[in-house]
Amino acid sequence: MRRLSSGITLALVLFSVILIIPGCKEDRNERISSIYALKADPTPEKVEQIRVLWADPDRDVRATALNALVVLRVDDAVELARAAISDEDGFV
Repeated sequence: MRRLSSGITLALVLFSVILIIPGCKEDRNERISSIYALKADPTPEKVEQIRVLWADPDRDVRATALNALVVLRVDDAVELARAAISDEDGFV
């Protein structure tokens, strides 16, 4: 049940972020700043928000989110890092 609830929460957050993110550089910088703010005071909800940003269309945002998730030592950090190896942009 917890997994289903987490999936629904993640889907809602992802949908919200997709609607909000138009992709301009100023917004990118804001999203990167938000990752640092979320990482500074991590809660399960904030970690989920960082996870959503890991799927961001901007490589710098994805790289920052991945770094935050690894530093926070989330349970699947290794799997996320492995997945990043296949990222469309080698920078991530």
